[in-house]
Amino acid sequence: MKKLWCILILLINLSLMAQVTDSNSQSTSIPAVETEDEQNNSSVLDIQPLSQEEKNQNNKLNGMTLPESRQLNTQNQEEFSMFGEEFGNPGELYQNKVKKHNKQFEEEGERRNNGNTTNQYLGDYRVKVGKVNVIYRDFADPDGDRVKIFVNDEEVKMAVLRRNFDGFKLNLEKGFNKIDFQALNQGRYGPNTAELQILDEHGNIIAASQWNLATGVKATLILVKE
Repeated sequence: MKKLWCILILLINLSLMAQVTDSNSQSTSIPAVETEDEQNNSSVLDIQPLSQEEKNQNNKLNGMTLPESRQLNTQNQEEFSMFGEEFGNPGELYQNKVKKHNKQFEEEGERRNNGNTTNQYLGDYRVKVGKVNVIYRDFADPDGDRVKIFVNDEEVKMAVLRRNFDGFKLNLEKGFNKIDFQALNQGRYGPNTAELQILDEHGNIIAASQWNLATGVKATLILVKE
């Protein structure tokens, strides 16, 4: 009897072990689930190109045809850059201005030193008096300017121009009386500078003028006695 029970228990254990082994060898299959990204990708791949009729319909708004969009042509456009501009050298610009100023100053000084190089006509005046007083002076700084004076082409006087007026009395002839003042030098600074006045017997001014002469140049005034 004991042997029978032992055999029965052994068979039961063998049966249980076989079931456990079968359960471990089997696998469960899980169906694949399509994700949202895969659905979107599949929809993109399924897009078909539009027909010409569909394109024409898309280009219309409220019955009006819209213009086609075109890409801007930027081939001829220059690229903006704040570093692309070339500016002049401030020092060079300043030097050019200084040179220009110095040149103008030198030219002005040359004209001032040389004076007028052509004879100057101081005008003609009609008078009814028989005698006049011819006076002259250096209207700038007296620097030794000298003149030679001619009346009707005859030398009558040579004088040094000073700060105060100096002169001589002149008896007028009927008709034209030409008075020439010729610059003999330009003093220390140049040019030959003078102020001239012609006075009647009562001290009234008949004529007045100035000159800036280079050496050898004349200033001429004419008195016409009526």
